[in-house]
Amino acid sequence: MTPRPRTRSTNKPGMRQSLWRIPSLFGRRRLSPATLIVLVMGIFFLFSFVNQVIRQAQLEQFREEVRADVARLKTENAVLAQSVEYVESNDYAEQIAREQLGYARAGDTVLMPTFPDQVVSNTITTAITNTLNSDPAPATTTPTTVAATEPNWMRWWRMLRSTTP
Repeated sequence: MTPRPRTRSTNKPGMRQSLWRIPSLFGRRRLSPATLIVLVMGIFFLFSFVNQVIRQAQLEQFREEVRADVARLKTENAVLAQSVEYVESNDYAEQIAREQLGYARAGDTVLMPTFPDQVVSNTITTAITNTLNSDPAPATTTPTTVAATEPNWMRWWRMLRSTTP
């Protein structure tokens, strides 16, 4: 038997190189222009893919923020709709008439505060009380007045004018 020739590489000159050897990028071999173009395009596509993934994550986060805003605005809109419904009701009109205009229902007890620097007439309070109580005969009383003082703005004016040099 004759010995079989070897197919694996030996470092002898003229011998065939191994098929299993991985070419070195930084060794003696140079990159061909086609390999360089493919490598640059691969890097470009990799960066583009990473940017798209990041942008998709940002858009999903923005979508969730918008959904939360929509939910918040819907609840706020519902509250405002209830407020509008209440303002258009008779209950609100009655509340405003009682608070701002001083109206009262028949049978309500009205308390009238008196302040020392205001003019108070007993005739007016008696007339209001009688109309609320629905008494047919109004009582006659003499009006009592408290001496009116100087308006508040006049006192401020005098004080500020006296402090300026």
